[in-house]
Amino acid sequence: MLSAEYILLLLFLSISNLRLWFYVGSLNSYLEFMSGNDMDTVSHYTNWFGIIQFAGFFFAPVVGFVMDWKPKKKRNEKTDIGFVFGFLLTSFVGLVLNILVLVPSLPVQYASFVVQVVFRAFLYSVYAAFILHKFPLVHFGRLFGVGHIISSVIGATQYGLFIIAEDTLEKDPFWVNVGLLVLCLFLNILPAYLWFKEARQDRQKKRSGVKRIVIR
Repeated sequence: MLSAEYILLLLFLSISNLRLWFYVGSLNSYLEFMSGNDMDTVSHYTNWFGIIQFAGFFFAPVVGFVMDWKPKKKRNEKTDIGFVFGFLLTSFVGLVLNILVLVPSLPVQYASFVVQVVFRAFLYSVYAAFILHKFPLVHFGRLFGVGHIISSVIGATQYGLFIIAEDTLEKDPFWVNVGLLVLCLFLNILPAYLWFKEARQDRQKKRSGVKRIVIR
């Protein structure tokens, strides 16, 4: 099961989780920095952050529709093309989150709250769906669990980032967020790999004249 797709999926999950966990873990400190330690303002924003978390239920189906999409000529074939767009959409939402947290404006953070919820909903939906799509069902629990264990180990580096933001940068996480923005560019590796693999298989199919697996 240690295929290129699974390794890249773990990379995608680990980077995304690190971005999400650092965002949530540093939010209170960041709001204190942005508000000049105005605790009423901090309380107001953290309350709204908590309320907005429930919106994740409404966004998860969106990426599901994207993953289920297929071109007409591939409607009856097993293809990864829907996941290419699913991962790209998730990566794009992550990019938007990275940009919003760099904006030194408290009102803008309302938007970052919403985007964070969308990013989280998309991430875990596409992660689980891709494992079900790409690997035998009997291995789902193992692959799903191992992925979260590995991403949790990598995500532990957030504590080092907290120390840098709190002590070295005096509660201003700007440069840490810049670093995470650059790191999140690597999220595009997985959809790019799937896209080129799909294109290569299409070329091979045309040369051989053999149709791919037909679904139902």
